[in-house]
Amino acid sequence: MKKFLLTMAFALIGVFTFSQERIAIAVFPFEDMDKVFTGNESVFFYRRFSNEFVNKNNGRFKVIPRQDVEKLINTETSFQLSDFSSKEKTAEMQKVLNGAQILSGYIGKMGNKIAISISLFTYPDLEQLPGGVDHDVTDVNELFNKIPELVQNMQNLIADLNKNIKYMIGDRGPGGGFIFFAENGVYMECSMDIGSYTWDQAVSAAKNYKGGGFTDWHLPSTGELQLMYFNLKQKGFGGFSNRYYWSSQYSGNNATNLSFGSGKEYSDSKTNIYDVRAVRTF
Repeated sequence: MKKFLLTMAFALIGVFTFSQERIAIAVFPFEDMDKVFTGNESVFFYRRFSNEFVNKNNGRFKVIPRQDVEKLINTETSFQLSDFSSKEKTAEMQKVLNGAQILSGYIGKMGNKIAISISLFTYPDLEQLPGGVDHDVTDVNELFNKIPELVQNMQNLIADLNKNIKYMIGDRGPGGGFIFFAENGVYMECSMDIGSYTWDQAVSAAKNYKGGGFTDWHLPSTGELQLMYFNLKQKGFGGFSNRYYWSSQYSGNNATNLSFGSGKEYSDSKTNIYDVRAVRTF
């Protein structure tokens, strides 16, 4: 079995053409911890920061439209990033933010200065990613004037972070999935369960999955399912059930699936309903 997995892994590397897709960034409002802003200043600051981020993007990142983000928040109340933890997520949040990195931060008073701290967070876990931008200003006017500089510094940091990051088995990838293969700078990640479908429906569901804003997701091969089973399921990663998962391999009216309870492959009718995960390589 080990020999089979190793052979399959090298075969997978040989047949894939790797392309660098853009990561998805969702710019959220900043949490005003000490009521620095008055009136609608917090809304204007968020919108100007978001617009500046889009205008300076130059295609480096896929930016979730501000209008889509604002459907998830109430700009008339004080924003708290913790409201968007995985425990509070809704289907609409998952649809808009799935796999995206959230850009947000905190604004507060430090003595006679105003401090702003900007960071990247994973979604839905809201784990803070390494690095960030911190700055002190004298007043709110200077804070507004610093928006272009803050945006530029943050975009440079995001580009460097995602270029240099190295993943290990079980880590969350840029598409929000679990890393199940990591070797020589080549990575594979799988989504969480995206539903239970017939085989034809499974192919479409995996292809249409857009975790992290990426469009290269697909239904896993049998070799990829085996890697997911041994590198994730057997090690307690990925939140897999013991049910059956569809592969992309088929013959006539049957298609291959893998039991994540036993690790065994089966060939069953395409009309059967089995669980589905999408995978991508980067």
